[in-house]
Formats: sequence, C-alpha cells, structure tokens
Amino acid sequence: MTWMTSFLGRHGVDERFLAHRYKSTSMAGMAAAIVMGGWFFYSAVWQDTIRWEFMLILAVMVVVKWAFMIWYRTHE
Repeated sequence: MTWMTSFLGRHGVDERFLAHRYKSTSMAGMAAAIVMGGWFFYSAVWQDTIRWEFMLILAVMVVVKWAFMIWYRTHE
C-alpha cells in the first residue's frame, strides 16, 4: 500500500476530503489577505511609504473572490 492510498483511503477521494481542501484553501486565502493588508498598512503608517503592489494584490484577491461569489450565486 502506498502512502497516497493510505492517505486518501481505499476508494480514493471522498466528499470530506474535498470539503476540507476547499475550507483550507479558503482559510489560506483569507490569511494571505490579512497578512498583505497588514503589510500594506505597516508600510503606509510606520514607514511613510505606500507600496502599491500590496494594494494591487489585495484588489485582485477581492475581485476574484466577488467574481466567484457572483458566479456561484447565479449558476446554482
């Protein structure tokens, strides 16, 4: 038995694995957004430098999140 079959189980991927993967990816995205936002405000307030690349990354995260929320709402 390989490590993959022992990790995924005998029958492969089930719904719980996919749900956990979805939740963990969502949490990772939110954590990245919080860190990026904190970094942006740190550089703006304490270093008196506005790092626009941080704001651009945050804006992309927000646009993608809202686009998928609208997509899933209209297609389900």
